[in-house]
Amino acid sequence: MFLAKLFREVLEALSPFPKEVPIHYENLARFILEWSVSSKISFLQSKAQLKLAEVLGLRNQLKDAITYVEAVIKEGRAIDDKHLLVEAHLLETKLQFDMENLPKAKSALTACRANSNSVFCSTLLIAEIETTAGMIHIFENDYKIAYSYFYEAFEMFHQNKKSKRALENFQYIVLTKIMSDLDDEAENLFKGRFGLIYGELGFSPIMRQILKANKNKSLVMLEKILKEHGKTIGENQIINSQTNLLYENLLEKNILKLTKPYSKVQLAYLSLKVGVHVSRVEKKISEMILDEKLRGTLDQGIGNLILFRDDQLDPMYSHSLQILYNMEAVVEALFEKSKKLRAK
Repeated sequence: MFLAKLFREVLEALSPFPKEVPIHYENLARFILEWSVSSKISFLQSKAQLKLAEVLGLRNQLKDAITYVEAVIKEGRAIDDKHLLVEAHLLETKLQFDMENLPKAKSALTACRANSNSVFCSTLLIAEIETTAGMIHIFENDYKIAYSYFYEAFEMFHQNKKSKRALENFQYIVLTKIMSDLDDEAENLFKGRFGLIYGELGFSPIMRQILKANKNKSLVMLEKILKEHGKTIGENQIINSQTNLLYENLLEKNILKLTKPYSKVQLAYLSLKVGVHVSRVEKKISEMILDEKLRGTLDQGIGNLILFRDDQLDPMYSHSLQILYNMEAVVEALFEKSKKLRAK
């Protein structure tokens, strides 16, 4: 039992992981798992499987990681260990999210919450659940709900002096405000008491620059940020995906604003104004036309965008159409009545 206790402490000491998880972390987790299986110590076996799954997930071996988590879930259900199920479903949620399988991630999160409601969970574990829920909602562009989850998690981490995790959630809170076009509220976050603590750490200075670019609706500023800090931004899946989405949204808004006064406009002119290569502008306009966000057509031979005027329909047309529908209903009713009379 002494070895079992020692190995459990070793597993707990493996977290938090570095950015690039070395192979010896995986080897150590596998060794403890094999020892626990041979010694028939089930509680240590489940812990080792979860830790190995976590390591494999960070090493992008997601399918193997899911296999170990499913084994723990099966064991947890067999012995009705709610706390083990909470941890297993939470890890499953994160792995499915990394695989971009949102339906399964949401299903796993629901199972995690259901089990957490029937057992005591530490504040930090609840904070992890809230953060994971926020990540799913921000990925679905549901920024208002994502903000509430991230803020709850942020307060828990901050109160428990987990500054690294609190910082991560602070950055996500700012990001939700930027993506919601609530730039003034995002600025207030930096000016507030938490902003004084976390506003100059980690990604926060970059987030401040992104906020400025969004407020100015400047693609040039945002593109410069992406070029200078692309590697750093790319390390965070959420910030990276949302920053790319912000770039697309800004490009779309700029194109709509510039084309509004025209019936025909050159792509080269739009490219010059937005500060983006003409091929990128052409591709974006094609997408906007297909999505019916822009009414027009591209004349690629001379590099022009021809815009269609949004004609206002005379209300008489809709009234006339309604009269025809009503007349059709009357004719059908009379036809049915005549059939009944003939039958008599």
